[in-house]
Amino acid sequence: ALPEPRARLEDLDPSQIQRFRKLCNLKGRRHIPEEEDDENVLKKLGLLTDKGEVTCAAVLLFGKEPQRFYPQAFLRIGRFRSLSWVTDDHPIYGTLWDQVDGAMNYFRQHLQTSYGPTPEPAREVTWEYPLEALREAIINAVCHRDYIDCGHIQVRWFEDHMVIISPGTLVPPLRLEDLKRPHRSHPRNRKIAEAFYFAGWIEQW
Repeated sequence: ALPEPRARLEDLDPSQIQRFRKLCNLKGRRHIPEEEDDENVLKKLGLLTDKGEVTCAAVLLFGKEPQRFYPQAFLRIGRFRSLSWVTDDHPIYGTLWDQVDGAMNYFRQHLQTSYGPTPEPAREVTWEYPLEALREAIINAVCHRDYIDCGHIQVRWFEDHMVIISPGTLVPPLRLEDLKRPHRSHPRNRKIAEAFYFAGWIEQW
């Protein structure tokens, strides 16, 4: 929610904001009138300060070139045969929305599938990894990582397992043990989490 002093309103992409409007209105969690200008929308969402300064979250969510301001804010998928044998190295840049979409497109292109008979005309597709689980994990990594950390999100895809590494430690007072039982939500990046919630990409529970 802090201002990014190097960024201006012109550094944000109107098409990304328009896409967000459509997602919000489709989901119904935050109605945004079509006639309302982008600057007002961003102010109401707390993505511009009262002085009109662009926030860090606005750059990550809607920036034309977010990595110009935050070079570490990207996602990399690597395919491994072993710890020292890399068969593919695929970085994904752009806004946080772009990174989620880019990762899911990569998975759809490279995951193995099997098909089974169903009563319906179309065959049932079984993915090597459930797409819903992968999408949830990628969104969590993108939404809740520590953007001050100089590392980037890594997806290490081995032949028999996958590891997703998101920079940052747990947000205090959360501990590893708390994740194994019911616990309160402690979003690290509240403005990013709000935007993802309004767009219907995460829940607040």
